[in-house]
Amino acid sequence: MTPLEGRYDASYGLLLHGDGRGGFAAVDMEQSGLAIDGQVRHMALLKRANGDRLIVVARNNDRLQLEQISPLH
Repeated sequence: MTPLEGRYDASYGLLLHGDGRGGFAAVDMEQSGLAIDGQVRHMALLKRANGDRLIVVARNNDRLQLEQISPLH
C-alpha cells in the first residue's frame, strides 16, 4: 500500500517592510502585490539606470522572475 500524504508547503511567505531603524512590519500580500510561486533559492535587489529597483528571484528548476518595486502607502 502506498502512503498518501500531501505537500508540506507552509505558505507563500511574508513580505516585511523595514523602517530603516531595524523595525519591520508585515505587509499583506494583496497590498504588496508580490506573489512568488515555486521554490525560491535566492533573491537579489537590482537598481536600473533610471533609478527603479527590481527584485530578481531565482527559483529551483525555473526561469528567473523579475518584480518591480513600487512604494508602499
